[in-house]
Amino acid sequence: MCSAFISNGNTLWAGTEKGVFEIKISESNWQVAEAKLLFGIPDVSCLHLESSGLLLMGTWNKGLYRVNIKQQESPPAKMSHLPYKVINDIISDKAGNYWVCADEGVALLYRTYFAPLTLPFERSYVLSISTGEDGAIYATEGAILCSINNRIMSQGQILLQATQLNTKDIFAILKTNDALWIGTSDARVFRITANKVDTLDLSHMIPRVTHFTKDNHNHIWVCANAELVRITPKLTIKRYGKSEGILTNVQIVRVSPTKGVLAGGSGITTYLYQYDSIRDRFINISKPLVTQGQTEFLVEDILIDSKQSIWIGGSYGLWQYGEDSTRRIPLPMDTDVHAIAQGSNGSIWLGTNIGLLQYHKGEMRLFDETNGLPSKNISHRCLLTDNDKRLWVGTANGIAYAQQWHLTNQPTPKPVFLRIENDGKKVYFHADSIYHFEHSTYLHVAFATLSYPANKVRYEYRLMQKGNEPWQPVGQELFISQLKSGNYTLEIRAIQQGAFLYSQPLQLRLKVSFPIYLQWWAILTYLLILTGIVVLAARIYNIRLRKEKARLEAIVAFRTKQIKEQKEEIEARNEELHRKSALLEQQNQKIMASIRYAKRIQDAMLPSYDKLRQIFPDVFVFYCPKDVVSGDFYWCASLERLRLIAAVDCTGHGVPGAFMSLIAYDLLNEIVLADQVTNPGEILSKLHERINTVLNQNHTDNQDGMDIALCTLDIQARQLCFAGAKSPLYYFHNNEFTEIKADRKSIGGVPYTDSQQFTTHHIDLQQGKNIFYIFSDGFRDQFGGASGKKFSSKKFKAMLQELSTLPMAEQEKQIKHVFEEWKGDCFQQDDVLVMGFVIELLE
Repeated sequence: MCSAFISNGNTLWAGTEKGVFEIKISESNWQVAEAKLLFGIPDVSCLHLESSGLLLMGTWNKGLYRVNIKQQESPPAKMSHLPYKVINDIISDKAGNYWVCADEGVALLYRTYFAPLTLPFERSYVLSISTGEDGAIYATEGAILCSINNRIMSQGQILLQATQLNTKDIFAILKTNDALWIGTSDARVFRITANKVDTLDLSHMIPRVTHFTKDNHNHIWVCANAELVRITPKLTIKRYGKSEGILTNVQIVRVSPTKGVLAGGSGITTYLYQYDSIRDRFINISKPLVTQGQTEFLVEDILIDSKQSIWIGGSYGLWQYGEDSTRRIPLPMDTDVHAIAQGSNGSIWLGTNIGLLQYHKGEMRLFDETNGLPSKNISHRCLLTDNDKRLWVGTANGIAYAQQWHLTNQPTPKPVFLRIENDGKKVYFHADSIYHFEHSTYLHVAFATLSYPANKVRYEYRLMQKGNEPWQPVGQELFISQLKSGNYTLEIRAIQQGAFLYSQPLQLRLKVSFPIYLQWWAILTYLLILTGIVVLAARIYNIRLRKEKARLEAIVAFRTKQIKEQKEEIEARNEELHRKSALLEQQNQKIMASIRYAKRIQDAMLPSYDKLRQIFPDVFVFYCPKDVVSGDFYWCASLERLRLIAAVDCTGHGVPGAFMSLIAYDLLNEIVLADQVTNPGEILSKLHERINTVLNQNHTDNQDGMDIALCTLDIQARQLCFAGAKSPLYYFHNNEFTEIKADRKSIGGVPYTDSQQFTTHHIDLQQGKNIFYIFSDGFRDQFGGASGKKFSSKKFKAMLQELSTLPMAEQEKQIKHVFEEWKGDCFQQDDVLVMGFVIELLE
């Protein structure tokens, strides 16, 4: 017998050359009552038992074995990765690590936070994991579906293979109370119960099945990286796409006790949807995101934590959804989040391509292969917490589980100094000492902490003088040059990767002396010299001051005489300027009075809103002259069953434009009302001819003219005719946009010829609302915005298309608001005119 311990009362466990025996001692005579061989491992040299049931057994020539005595069906397993054969002793430290003493040396068996689980998979990349009400874990890598007893942690039992379902891959699994749901790469869904297997083929709706979620009504929601499919308990199927409110592809669906079914999409304005069971459709509840120029945001996973907060993981990291906005949580690196789960202590676990991150109370910790994960690349949506609050992780190289989920974070061991040098001279460290250094010298320190693995330890330092200096990252050496005078405390702390806290800081107290030129006797000498210089300078200054005073008095007398003469001259000039200013003011008032009167004439000429609404009941006019009077004007008329409306942009603006508008307005009335011309193209041709005649443009160099958009409406014929001179017509029906282009020539400006004809476009009105817009070029050509550029035709079209669904009065308000906001402090370039009218046809 080489090793023994009392396991329970009068029961003794002993390691011998034949194995480990359980020996029961009789309480009456202290004799062996029963001896039973538990593990037939020969030449046992030492035993070590943990409270968790883990028994380590060292041997004299076959290395180290381990077994969990609480799982008696599992045989002892040899720890083949340990190269030592002759084991002498085993002890454990406070961190749960094991130190193995052997003939060949000492080995540290580092206890990791996670433990990988060996499964009979054909491939390594885990595609889906799920947990059932019985506590079992279900996992697949595509080819094989396994179940795992989370109590025993056995190798896993194969439930079925993809070939049994006649499919290439199993992409998704979900275990409910009464069934196991399986989704495949060819868009089939299998519901497996105790009695039968139901098969649903969804290939006509979606390309594949990637994820399952069950809601509170026992509906199964199927994700496919595209649209959603809902399956009821009676196996009825419904697809949810754009017509049901899903505007983007959906990767994940989760269920919130307060918000119901939530779906994660993509895009910075369409990344989160909420299901409305009353209307049977999804509502976009996305809040504003600040992504610093990034435009595409893809949601990979959603977590509703115990406080009903919504966490969103995807491209650009981790986000917390709020009532007013969605807040981004900074991550150690710019990485995507593949999966989210909540830990037992309220922490948030994030699966990424750099490892597993734990976010708790504002701090972020990283776990990777060093901490027991099979791979640092975490699979999409493959994080879950089972019924025992244990965390399970699916990775690109298999599955792992948290074997220390019930333990608290441990502090990292305090660092120690390896070397301290001051100007190249070695300094010996004592914790309570204050070190005196000369001014402007340098300090070089090297340090380390006794934590394994050393390459995962991060160090921070701060050189404190006031006490509020921030911590800064540093390697294992620190170089501080040009030390200034004063008292300092250098602090260095460490943190190990994984479930560790910052260590207690290592402190080095310094006192840097003042330089020689700042000693007290040096300062006194400086003061005496300075006093002598000041006295001498004061005497010299007084002599110079008297001489300068006499010179300045002579200059002042001469300047006073000059100023008096200049004052008389300036007063005479001011009187003349005042007289001329009063005359200019009088003339300006007369001119402005004339212009205001001209505006009254122009306003009287324009049709009133009442007249407009008599002809076109649903109409708006946004009219914003650049000056008091305008070169833009609008015109309307009715003739028998026809209704006519036009937007005109005359050459120039202000008074010249207003003169042209009066001429054009009078000629339009003459052509339409007097001559009875109603065809739009013919009206523009006549208008061109008469402008040439009125302005005598065939015999002079006058080139004034106008651009115009003119419409003739025949309600009975259900037709609108349009002709334009450089002014198009925009037309909306059922949210479809149509632009009717104008002829590329203006009215007037060139000598009239018989070939100067304009095209008439015929538009058949459709049932429902037909929305038309005519306008001048003032809005599109206005400079403004953040870049000071033109508004542009493209933005103008987009604005009208966005506003076309609003009532006409609201459209006018919004157009005015957009123009004022765009113009800002910029100068208005031209007169602005925008008109819109609606022709609604009922059945």
